[in-house]
Amino acid sequence: THTAATCTAGDPAIGIEGLKALKTICQEASISLADRKRHGTGHSLSDVLRIRLNDQSMRFPDVVVYPQGEEEVVSLIALAHQRRWCLIPFGGGTCVSRAVCCPSLKDEPRPIVSVDMRKMNKVVNIDHENRLVHVEAGVTGAELTKALLQLGYTVGHEPDSMEFSTLGGWVATKASGMKRNKYGNIESIVVGVRVAGKDGVMEQG
Repeated sequence: THTAATCTAGDPAIGIEGLKALKTICQEASISLADRKRHGTGHSLSDVLRIRLNDQSMRFPDVVVYPQGEEEVVSLIALAHQRRWCLIPFGGGTCVSRAVCCPSLKDEPRPIVSVDMRKMNKVVNIDHENRLVHVEAGVTGAELTKALLQLGYTVGHEPDSMEFSTLGGWVATKASGMKRNKYGNIESIVVGVRVAGKDGVMEQG
């Protein structure tokens, strides 16, 4: 049995063949300890302290992958379902709720793959008539704000973590921001989502 503390670059918990299968879907897949540590912790005080104290009980993802489009995400989920891997989405990693922290081996014995969404950061299209923007889930607040400001628009959502946090993270955590009294929380701004699961893509709105 491999643990995050003992898994090395030459011996991934998903196996060499599993790593090769991942790389047929995502161009970039990392098993470096530095990448895995960053993707297994958030920005809470407890996260920082546990890393500084070198807490040996911490578990980190076994692999980090960086999908670049919806098709890759769908294929990744299908592969994980087939091989019984656990997937944990990762946006900006700014959470303080331990949402990206890996469960213990006792609670979750499957290998864990962290899915870094930040390469899916494109503005797909803008509906000027209805003032709507279609963007990918990995876009950061800073990237989205810059893109919309160039067209004279505002996001209307400014959490403290805006520079690094992502749209997908905002939606997943029902984030609030400093302009909520005028524009509302993120659930008041989002009008539609597409979510990938083992049964395909679900769409609402």
